[in-house]
Amino acid sequence: MRLDRIAGCVVAAAQARQGPWTQRAPGESNVTWWIGLEASRPQALAEAFANITTPTHAQFMRYLDKDAADKLTRPDSSALPTLTQWLASASFNWTYSPASNVLIVKSTVAQLQQLVGIKLDATSKLSLPIPPALKTYIQFIRAALPVSPRDAPSNPQPALRRLTTSTSISPATLRALYGIPDNLVVRDARATQSIAIFYEASYSDADLEVFHREMHSLASFRPVAARGTNDPKHPHGEPSLDLQYMTGVALNATTTAWSVPGRNPFSALDEPFVAWAADVLAQAAPPLVHSLSYADDEAHLAATAPAYLATMDRLLMKMAVRGLTVVVASGDDGVMGLRHRQSNVSLADACARSGPQWPSSSPYVTSVGATQLDSGDEVVCSAARDGRITSGGGFSAVYDRPAYQRVAVAAYVTALRLPSAFANVSGRAYPDVAAVGSRYRVRVNGRWRSISGTSASAPVVAAMATLWNDARLRAGKRPVGFLNPLLYQFQTLGAFFDVTVGDNRAGKRQDGEVPKCADGFAAAAGWDAASGLGAPRFDVLAALFLHAEDVVRGAFVVPEVVQVPAARAAVLAVSAPVAHGKSALVGAGIFLGTLVAAVAMAVGAMRLGVFLARRWRSAYELVPPIDLL
Repeated sequence: MRLDRIAGCVVAAAQARQGPWTQRAPGESNVTWWIGLEASRPQALAEAFANITTPTHAQFMRYLDKDAADKLTRPDSSALPTLTQWLASASFNWTYSPASNVLIVKSTVAQLQQLVGIKLDATSKLSLPIPPALKTYIQFIRAALPVSPRDAPSNPQPALRRLTTSTSISPATLRALYGIPDNLVVRDARATQSIAIFYEASYSDADLEVFHREMHSLASFRPVAARGTNDPKHPHGEPSLDLQYMTGVALNATTTAWSVPGRNPFSALDEPFVAWAADVLAQAAPPLVHSLSYADDEAHLAATAPAYLATMDRLLMKMAVRGLTVVVASGDDGVMGLRHRQSNVSLADACARSGPQWPSSSPYVTSVGATQLDSGDEVVCSAARDGRITSGGGFSAVYDRPAYQRVAVAAYVTALRLPSAFANVSGRAYPDVAAVGSRYRVRVNGRWRSISGTSASAPVVAAMATLWNDARLRAGKRPVGFLNPLLYQFQTLGAFFDVTVGDNRAGKRQDGEVPKCADGFAAAAGWDAASGLGAPRFDVLAALFLHAEDVVRGAFVVPEVVQVPAARAAVLAVSAPVAHGKSALVGAGIFLGTLVAAVAMAVGAMRLGVFLARRWRSAYELVPPIDLL
């Protein structure tokens, strides 16, 4: 990540590119710009994060409340009065977010043009006339100028497939695969959870009710709480999928659909990740577990908005010190990431180096990849196996490898035989875990659909975290918080079903074609860059998380477990062998009694669907925000 230091002030280095969306910004248009403030104690948050998330530290799991967490990043006592006085003198409106430590300034383009003395377009590079005394308080200043909607590339809509006579993944299937007891429901009201919804996507309460009526008893269904706007008459696949399976696995949990406005598809700083995280952190008692099914190209953000990444890093660390869990889908485009979707990037160029996706590549989240059921096994989900999508995974080019995963990743990296320029194998490795992500049965706008993607597996793992929280809270213990340090510590304790078949060389199926790279990351014994630590054994992890403090001290004896539980074996047994490059499941609608009961199925076959609602943006075609210093 490249940062430029100018006059003692770190500012983001944007790359101005001409393109078909560049035009003069109308003077009456509104413009938002961000002033990131320097914390009075720059290392305080990082130190608190390290202490609270390190299992062997005395402060492990001793979470902070909102005020204590905000104090870690607050600016110098004179910063806000001085900066706001300067803004008032220029007649700008502003608000301050203690959670993000950012001043959000509202003005018109004409006001900003008067301040800088030039006409502005979306590729302008500016220098604000800021008094030198103020620069000591500022970390970055960025702005995104408005561009006509007709000139902006649209967000691709997810592709949903209608269910025909079908075999599909249901909550009952997931419980059998991963050892979640059929009668397990959330009983502690504090075990809360949430999904993030971006770009004005919506869900239908009626769809959710029908889903639960068919999948479970309605007695265990708790209505979803909406934060932000929702249009139930026009539901979308992403929030429908996330809500139905998060609530379907963590039954009876209080669940919030956290909708964040904003549709600008070409400005890094207008992306809603930071707005979402800041809004969550502004609450005194936010949901404990959060699932994110959106992604962006890490390289693009690092090149155009490094200060944006740094701001989100602080917010994610702050979420961790407050005891929140953030689970992120690893992406559906395999090793090449989002670059192959850019119109002027050839497959050869897209395959020349790996394409990490963010925020899944962040060391402050739990990244979840996707698997599929194939030939009696759970394997890496790949479009080359008729999986429609290919699970994302690899190594960050921005973040160093965190301490919690160094031991687990070392053996895999040593065995890699890839060109040195293909990936930064010393970077943060992802995904952390994986779960089945294909053939989900989802109710969307009154119809049953088949949906696949890491956006299916992420909310399932997030729901598991809610169940682990429920057990700990009922035992008088603190929530699990940031999962990764314990997940990697539990690796050798039989906590995962190892995924050893498959790779992520393929991309996502488009127009019937599957792009494929010569190089990529294959599954292997232990951690790998295609499936992480493997698929979670819920029952084992539930015991380990419940007794985490004792496990860390070596005072907890892990109970012996069956290598392949009967219910899991029954589900895997119905996956048919690969034929002509395709895999299939035989049977329809797997219904389970108990974990040791036989699996009853009706015969059928399902066309595999595909879906990961994501934000994508071309580093070559899309206009970055402009620097104001």
